[in-house]
Amino acid sequence: MAKESAQPRGVNRLTDRQCRAAQAQERAYKLSDGDGMYLFIAPTGGASWRLDYRFDGKRKTLALGIYRHAPTSKDGSPTITLSQARVAKVDAQQQLGQNIDPSAARVAKRDESAAAKIRAKRARADEREARARQREKRTAERNALAMTVETVAEAWHKAHRSGWTVQHSHQVWQSLADHVLPVIGRKPIVEVTSTDVLDLLGAMLDAGLIETASRVKQRLVGVWQFAVLRGDAPADVVTPTGLEFKRRRKGALRVKPKQSFPCVSVDEFPALLRAMSASPSGPIVFAAMWLLCLTGVRTGELRMAKWFEFDLDGDEPKWVIPVARMKIKVVGERAAADHVVPLSGQAVAILRDLKRITSDGSHGWVLPQDRKPDKPISENAILVALASMNYKGRMTGHGFRSLFATITRELGYRDEVVERQLAHTVGNAVARAYDRAALLPERRAMMQAYADHLDRLLSGEPAKVLRIHARQG
Repeated sequence: MAKESAQPRGVNRLTDRQCRAAQAQERAYKLSDGDGMYLFIAPTGGASWRLDYRFDGKRKTLALGIYRHAPTSKDGSPTITLSQARVAKVDAQQQLGQNIDPSAARVAKRDESAAAKIRAKRARADEREARARQREKRTAERNALAMTVETVAEAWHKAHRSGWTVQHSHQVWQSLADHVLPVIGRKPIVEVTSTDVLDLLGAMLDAGLIETASRVKQRLVGVWQFAVLRGDAPADVVTPTGLEFKRRRKGALRVKPKQSFPCVSVDEFPALLRAMSASPSGPIVFAAMWLLCLTGVRTGELRMAKWFEFDLDGDEPKWVIPVARMKIKVVGERAAADHVVPLSGQAVAILRDLKRITSDGSHGWVLPQDRKPDKPISENAILVALASMNYKGRMTGHGFRSLFATITRELGYRDEVVERQLAHTVGNAVARAYDRAALLPERRAMMQAYADHLDRLLSGEPAKVLRIHARQG
């Protein structure tokens, strides 16, 4: 901006004629009206009223407004006459007399006005939304009474069956049709309570349908979560029944104990090992069977294993299973720890071969599916492999744990060492002390001795490392 040239301040006040006659010059200049107020004329011809004052020892300038007879302001600022400017000056001087900075007061007033407009706009929007919500609520309430458990269950089943096999889809619906729909199928889903669900599941437990009740509960959780997502139900009333259902299920199992997993005898074990060695299964499932033999872990723990859990290097290779994946997460009054599985030389050899044939696209799974490498092998993969070897109904993945427990005890290892390797809880203070120590040196020796024993059972020759590609010879 051009440098201002101040016009000498006179004693006389300005007249409107003088203001109208003011012409633009090469430099900006002022026409004083006294008491610090003046008309500021810019080189562009624009004219505005200003007031110079002092506040807290600092010189400040307050813009009072655009002179009415000047060109219209581009930013929409108000235009005022000479007399109106003088009134604005008096108002500003009164504020100064009250120790109020008129410039700050104007900014605050402008901000408050803007905020008030925003609040009013939001209030109108909130009111519209509230009315819309009321309408939606009334509509939802009318629709909810027509939305029965059976209707929602049918919609849930239809939405998910494309990801299931035909047989599983039929089993899911049949379990609901047999045990749920006759009891609460015609009831509006919004009226079903957790008590209703517990009564239904409890009746199944009382009838001895323990596993079926567990599966039905799991499916009801899916139905209710689906209903909540669609707005058909206000809340999931099934999940909160979990702890009470577990308590009742334990009671039912005491009345009707769960059947043991089929397992061959120790005498039949060598024949099973030879059948496994010649198994036509793919390398992933082949490795899974042998790792179950060599580690004594649960099938689910092996299926969900990821490579970051393994340390195959050094003199003490190991597999550390995170406690979150373990069946037992609490020991006594303390949280359980990650489960360390010492690895024998035979297990390490299988894992090394497995890592070489596992593609980079396995998403970290140790045992990925062939066609879906982003997922681990299925729960039934081991059972299918055993069935292909004519062991259907005679042996399961869990059976390897039973054989491990029996044989290691026959090899002379102490119960607490075997139980700790199986990640079982122990029942007295001394045993719990052993558990805290993890008994790793003894367990490591036991795992290698057990693996060597399997080699002798398999071939009758001195211990040797079993490798995945051995079955291809």
